[in-house]
Amino acid sequence: MPAVDDAIAEPSDQESLVAEVLSHSSDLVVVADASLAVRFASRGVTEILGYEAEEVVGRYGLEFLHPDDAGLFAAVAAQSAVGYVPRGSIFYRLRHKNGSYVTLELSGGPAPDGTGGLAKGFWLLGRRPVRAEIYAEVLHRLLDEKPLAMALEGVGEAMLPDVGTRFCITLWLPDESLAAIGDRLPAQLSGRSTPVGSPWKAAIENGVAVTAQSLSELDEDTAEAARREGLSSVSVIPVAGLDGRIVATLTLWTPPGVPHATGSAQVLDRIKDLVATAIRLHQQIEGLKRSSESDPLTGLANRRVLNETFSAQVSDVESSVLCLDLDGFKEVNDTYGHATGDELLKIVAKRIQSVIRGNDLAVRLGGDEFAVISRGCGPDEARRLSERILETLRNPIVVQGSSISIRASIGVASARRIDEEILQRADNALYQAKREGSNTVRVV
Repeated sequence: MPAVDDAIAEPSDQESLVAEVLSHSSDLVVVADASLAVRFASRGVTEILGYEAEEVVGRYGLEFLHPDDAGLFAAVAAQSAVGYVPRGSIFYRLRHKNGSYVTLELSGGPAPDGTGGLAKGFWLLGRRPVRAEIYAEVLHRLLDEKPLAMALEGVGEAMLPDVGTRFCITLWLPDESLAAIGDRLPAQLSGRSTPVGSPWKAAIENGVAVTAQSLSELDEDTAEAARREGLSSVSVIPVAGLDGRIVATLTLWTPPGVPHATGSAQVLDRIKDLVATAIRLHQQIEGLKRSSESDPLTGLANRRVLNETFSAQVSDVESSVLCLDLDGFKEVNDTYGHATGDELLKIVAKRIQSVIRGNDLAVRLGGDEFAVISRGCGPDEARRLSERILETLRNPIVVQGSSISIRASIGVASARRIDEEILQRADNALYQAKREGSNTVRVV
């Protein structure tokens, strides 16, 4: 039986034992020196980020962080160097070897030099967020009006086990750019391309999940692309938006030797629920923003948006404000009724939009009054723009079977700054134009 003294490990042995335990931790354990160069990384760096430990040791730690997170990390590290330990953990996005980003909860602190002076380095412990934290983070990003793709970033990596699977969320919401979130898969394997015969086409058209347990069940092009990536089976899950239309797909690929994707059905259902909730919340937020910024009758911008365009900055070039008022609109309402008047206003708004420049802002101020903000447009060009608007309004407007002729008056003011003053000048010019007669432009 060994002596008691023999059973007690020397300090160096204890340190070796701790290092051995840490090296096999499935969490990410990192030790960096005072310059933030990585000196030690546990096995978690492979399981979570795809790197071998020797690939990260010696490298500058901040290069693994998302550019938007690096500044916060550096600030926290600077405070840690003088003894400050952050309360709680902070979420950071770390770059996976495949180029994607994985959201991790990092906690840590300074490694003291033993003399009470500045830290000689730092230790960090990183773990994947638990499900409640993931939901909370997605909700926080959406309420902070971050893009939907950014809000959903890292969801798959945080919720799916890393067993060689490849996961992607593909979004194609109306009026928004197509986005693919997650593993960087070729277009043929992510849903960014949906040719006839592909599982994504079938999932979108039928609204139900499509699973292929082998490549022989897939169309030839998709199967060949999967072989090149070393993948063997796939599940594609459609996700609907507020109106019931399919606006996203979840794609989970598995490599040979890994249990089929259906084994992750429960996790995929949770991810689908989260993505569907996020999409609908995003659509509701965007809808509220549009309704608060647009005129409900014509769809043009409203006075609130106009006020937001005002600036205290003086530009190097002139811009112009056009104020427009319909002549005789009251008689239209009296003769044909308010419903016809409303339809006429909608058509007038469309005609104004059809002749202004692409970067001009058309606004309904109220009633039959409109405004156009035309940046980089001097008085001469603004007059020509006004004449084009009057010309398009001269054509009779047919509403509910009645042909109605409408005229307008326009006041124009130009300046190198768009503000309330130039709007008032344009409004004064409008009333001068109306006094001079119908179908008139007045430039001041």
